Amino acid sequence: LAVQMLEMRQATRRKVNKAGRIAIDDTSQLDCLVRNLSDRGALISVSHTKYLPNEIGLTIPDLNFDRRARIVWRRAHSIGVTF
Repeated sequence: LAVQMLEMRQATRRKVNKAGRIAIDDTSQLDCLVRNLSDRGALISVSHTKYLPNEIGLTIPDLNFDRRARIVWRRAHSIGVTF
């Protein structure tokens, strides 16, 4: 029995695998790896997700990318965000 996954994203994501920084607040940041990215969201790998707030800042220096993001799901070492 084949199971078909529904794609809920409104924009196609591209693989980027770029180093990034998550701004937790005005003074706290966390290194991350941005696995994929679109105009509307991203998949991000992090060391932990437990203490991340629902709203974060995301910076990807190699792409001159700096945006506010909202976490829409969490796993032990990854998050999905929307912009």
